[in-house]
Amino acid sequence: MAVAIRKWKAVFGIYFQDGLAYRASGLIWILTDLVTAITMPLVWAKASTTTGVIGGFTQGDFVLYYLCQLLIGSFITSHIMWEVAMEIREGQFSTQLVRPISFYQFTFLRNLSWRIIRTALFAPFFVALLWLYRSYLSDATVYLGWEFWTSFVLGHLVSFTLVTMMAMIALFTTEVMSIFELYYVPMLFLSGQLFPVLLHHRCPDGDTGREDRRAGIIARDRYAGPLDSGCLSRRKGPVGKGTQVLHRRGNVTIAAQI
Repeated sequence: MAVAIRKWKAVFGIYFQDGLAYRASGLIWILTDLVTAITMPLVWAKASTTTGVIGGFTQGDFVLYYLCQLLIGSFITSHIMWEVAMEIREGQFSTQLVRPISFYQFTFLRNLSWRIIRTALFAPFFVALLWLYRSYLSDATVYLGWEFWTSFVLGHLVSFTLVTMMAMIALFTTEVMSIFELYYVPMLFLSGQLFPVLLHHRCPDGDTGREDRRAGIIARDRYAGPLDSGCLSRRKGPVGKGTQVLHRRGNVTIAAQI
């Protein structure tokens, strides 16, 4: 075990120094992410000004969501398949197979070193964005329990393992780069980078909303009356049985399941 740890430290140290030498390229990629960090929170915050809540998310929730998503994604999301596929095409893959360390461990440590550098480079921008959006984050809360850290580590392992498996396609075809481009299409939607995945949720009666306990608490504070933490619904016309009226404006009624 001691020998394996020395190997891990050596590989990690080599590629960590390599990442520091090419940190300018990392800053370029970070600048592209800043476009999303600046525009998307403003878009959703503006869209929620009318109703105050969209799918259980307030303005502050949307801003905090995108900022944390970019910070956490800087570490979790792996893109190592591009380098591995290029090394396979150039004939360097066979050299790595004869090294006294498994290819998976070698590639993982290589990717881990760059993920740490990239997250560290993004951290100052993250602090600047927190200051920029401070007016939206006055009542924001963050939970960092063991569930978060477990999903944080497992998310990185899943992302790394998936893209490493994808890189092996380069052993069978030379058009692997096009396949990698297709990978990003579903990833943008399913990873929540474009919008929160919870916005896909539909209530049992077909109305849009999110089963969020906090939404129920907010509604209970604003509107008197018994209310369960069910789905908030916005509908036209009369409200059926099993719902509690929260607010009426014209022919639009905002209600919740009870």
